[in-house]
Amino acid sequence: MKKILLITLLAATASVANAGDYDYLVVQTTSGAEQSSTAIGTVISFADGKMTVTPTSGDTQSYTVADLSKMYFSSQAAGISNIQTESQNNEIYNVNGQRMLNNESLNKGVYVIKNKDSKTSKKIVK
Repeated sequence: MKKILLITLLAATASVANAGDYDYLVVQTTSGAEQSSTAIGTVISFADGKMTVTPTSGDTQSYTVADLSKMYFSSQAAGISNIQTESQNNEIYNVNGQRMLNNESLNKGVYVIKNKDSKTSKKIVK
């Protein structure tokens, strides 16, 4: 276990040299779920079989080391990291690309929201 932890720590440390070229740190678990956070100023620590990622925003995420599949830097965010509320100016699409009505009640699932500035975000309805 210590060997895996040491290798992971060394890989993360070696990757810091290249982190300046990318905006996001993406962590993927063995289930395939991905979570991204800003790479700039992010602190990664390991203790008691857990990896803790603390971005400058303060939104700390903890992962069990055994549940980690991979960790990498990316120029695009992954996972559900930016949730916005709907307004009349937003366009809402389901994962099949079908536009939803703004006044429609959304079923469980993942939706893409495009605001009036053409910025997109993801929303999950539980």
